[in-house]
Amino acid sequence: MFPKVPVDRSQIVFRYSGVRPLPSEDAAPGFVSRDYRIERTSFGESGRVKMLSLVGGKWTTFRALSEHISTDTLEILGVDRRVSTEDLAMGGGVGFPTAGAERDAWVADHSGGLGRARTAQLLARYGTKAVEVIAFLQTAGDQPLGALEGFSVGEIEYLCEREYVVHLGDLFLRRTIIAFAGGLTQPVFDELATVVASALGWSADQLAAERAAAVENLALFHGLALVAAPVTALPAAAADAV
Repeated sequence: MFPKVPVDRSQIVFRYSGVRPLPSEDAAPGFVSRDYRIERTSFGESGRVKMLSLVGGKWTTFRALSEHISTDTLEILGVDRRVSTEDLAMGGGVGFPTAGAERDAWVADHSGGLGRARTAQLLARYGTKAVEVIAFLQTAGDQPLGALEGFSVGEIEYLCEREYVVHLGDLFLRRTIIAFAGGLTQPVFDELATVVASALGWSADQLAAERAAAVENLALFHGLALVAAPVTALPAAAADAV
């Protein structure tokens, strides 16, 4: 796409791969449709029971395909649809302020103690569920991390407590996009490991095991070369958290 822009492996900050279910077709993988389809067959030998099978699909289209297959199911049952999810907001999208003035008003109404810039940042990150994060931070504190801009010790503690973090990798691979966005440097990894260990009450042995497992996973699946052994000096925020 951009042949004159030099890119080499040293500039890769993260990599990942996944598996996408594709319908079976007599074609090279690159030419197989990425869209989903619904197959209508009969269940069992009698042929009286209709069966719908969803083939393909992906996370970003789950709303559309769910609506589609439920509509087909209602048609077979001879029942009219009474509720549609097409325009139903979910999670942090419920009541999300879309217009500039509306966002400014939302931030002004919820910025108590954190400041407008930080509140706007949390709104962008969590949607209207930022209300819960803000309430937590107003009690726990919002001391910035020393190695990672835009996050605080309290925010990491919130994710550990409310978003069911079990392993170290849960935090930077699934609860946030820190690793995906290229932000997981060695200092960031060390600080996050310390904060998570404190929040979850890990022993020194458990922390060492979590660090080793995370480093192995990151190297194998995501091309990140970090070390498992903790550094001797911690950023100020992490040290205070301990």
